[in-house]
Amino acid sequence: MQIGKTGKQMNKNMSEKPFIIFNNEIVQPIAPDCDCACPQVLSIDNQKITVKSIDKQEFMCNDFIVENIEGTKYKAAIVEKTNTFFVFDQSVNNFLNLFNKPKKIEDIYLDNRIKWSNETTKELVSDFIENSVIVSDFNQKILNQAAITSLTAWFHVSNQCNFNCHYCYVERSNKQMLFSTGKKIIDSLQASAEKNNLKSIRIKYAGGEPLLNFQLIKRLHGHISEKVNQHNIKFEEIILTNGSLLNENIINWIVDNQLELMVSLDSLKNQEKVVQNIINCIDKGIKPYISITLCNENALELPELVSWVTKYNLRFNINFFRNSEKVPNNNYQLDDDLIANSIIDSFRSIKQHLPLANSLLSIIDRANFSFPHLNSCGVGSNYLAFDSDGNISSCHMKITDSIIKQNEYPADLIKSIQYGNKIENCSIEENSSCFDCKWKYWCTSGCPMIKPNNKNASEKSPNCEIYKKVFPELIKLEGMRLIAKNKLDK
Repeated sequence: MQIGKTGKQMNKNMSEKPFIIFNNEIVQPIAPDCDCACPQVLSIDNQKITVKSIDKQEFMCNDFIVENIEGTKYKAAIVEKTNTFFVFDQSVNNFLNLFNKPKKIEDIYLDNRIKWSNETTKELVSDFIENSVIVSDFNQKILNQAAITSLTAWFHVSNQCNFNCHYCYVERSNKQMLFSTGKKIIDSLQASAEKNNLKSIRIKYAGGEPLLNFQLIKRLHGHISEKVNQHNIKFEEIILTNGSLLNENIINWIVDNQLELMVSLDSLKNQEKVVQNIINCIDKGIKPYISITLCNENALELPELVSWVTKYNLRFNINFFRNSEKVPNNNYQLDDDLIANSIIDSFRSIKQHLPLANSLLSIIDRANFSFPHLNSCGVGSNYLAFDSDGNISSCHMKITDSIIKQNEYPADLIKSIQYGNKIENCSIEENSSCFDCKWKYWCTSGCPMIKPNNKNASEKSPNCEIYKKVFPELIKLEGMRLIAKNKLDK
């Protein structure tokens, strides 16, 4: 987080003192805690404004969403087409209102409604231009899709699991991935990444329960370590586990080899062993990312779970239950009011543990407020899911519906997944149902897998009403986090 220049030092003789905090923690386009296929984001075009020309140019407010933070004198806002999130007071709000129509900066200095010195005003304008709060190119409405720089691969290392989660879409069997299969996948991913000039490959060891095939993970990591020494591609590895098998040896190995860890935890009820294993990880220096799957059944338990997670300052994400062919429509379907209210109640729990170290802008299902994006995920773009035999599908939820067989790997996996994808993961700009929605660049109509016929072009998410009820509260919550952190930093 960085306080705007105007929030650091003001002229003591001024009658008003502008307060503004920009959340400059948001620097990575893709949230590192994404639990499946992270989306590609919109490119952020820096404004090419020269110092000499600023005063003569006309500027206007960019499109942004503003929410009043209850119980305070502050507002929180997120800019529609950038990664800018900021908190400000009424004096700054009044100043922004001057830019509701195109206006030259030199005219702003002469406005008798401004209670600050020209120096202070210039600092504020500089902050606004730098963070795209006011823009000179105010006719630009849509930014371009950013170039693909990374590749994410889901490794289904085991079909076995020692849990029996109601919502699980995996067809259980004794099948496990072999080292020869995993090695071939890694080599093919590396070759494809180099062919497309990508910078990184993110591998997610999953299942089933991946720790039931932990020896394979160790061997594959060893092979990856050799690849890193031979090629200029960065590998990131994360284990997605239910947490029950995390013993001292496994935890020590994860620490020593610097892998990331994600633990699926949907309730504290009857999960004493998993909770203790998470605490053991924390004691060893690992802060696992907690993935929470939310449905009607566990909705009332969410506030208690989130309170526990935030007590330990852990990153987390609330994922909505998703139907699949194995888990058809049933009593796990989401009740809009129940789910939305449980999330908002959990926000009250979070407030008791502020300030938190990490941004809260990517904690709600398929929505990521860290950066605007056009697609809900990387399906059909830069995401591949490998089953235990090495067959490739577009999404891990369709792991049995392969589009490329293990013995048919082409030279370029990325191009093949783009052309062979069977899941409609269209741009939000093609979705007529969401055309006028102010949240469209953040939720992008949710997971395409849960829509009828998997089509995105003309359908909004079945969870749309949940999103709309929760999003304003999320913006307020992040604003409160920034204010609390600002007070702590002083």
